Amino acid sequence: MNFIEVYDNALSSELCKGIIHFFDVAPPEDKFEGRTSLGVNKNYKDSLDITLEFDNLTEIDQIIIPVLRTYIEKYKEKHVEINYVFPWRLTNKWNIQKYEPTQAYHDPHCECADGNQKRILAWMIYLNTVTDKGGTRFTNYDIVTDAVEGRLVIWPAYWTHTHHGVASPTQTKYIATGWFQFK
Repeated sequence: MNFIEVYDNALSSELCKGIIHFFDVAPPEDKFEGRTSLGVNKNYKDSLDITLEFDNLTEIDQIIIPVLRTYIEKYKEKHVEINYVFPWRLTNKWNIQKYEPTQAYHDPHCECADGNQKRILAWMIYLNTVTDKGGTRFTNYDIVTDAVEGRLVIWPAYWTHTHHGVASPTQTKYIATGWFQFK
């Protein structure tokens, strides 16, 4: 068991396209170069990002929240042991990220590598289908989740689930991503 759960059709094609449109028409000042805890370094992460906060309850937040509520319950039903740890919740901040051809989060990483021990799970929704690579590779399991429109992936935030993007040489990829963290 690898605790990586994939939920297809978690988000409809129409909603995925709406989130991509939101990203594409957002003012340039709302977008920033992808960064890690070490700052901006395109050798590690090469993307264009927007950070949102669920507390703002924008139209986009209201699309994502119910999806995460539904599927985290499915995750908890399958992995019941997670119900016995200290209480946790959806992290307020989350990102929409755009990766042009050849761009990716190239560096293998986990979601608490920067010392953020509050994170317990990560989530990612592929907003478009990429047919020329473009997925996410979990290095410890040699598993690649393909970028399929509307696909939600949930996995543990720890070193056991080190992962990196698989750059598409020809296609653009959009994702929505964030975390669950201890209260």
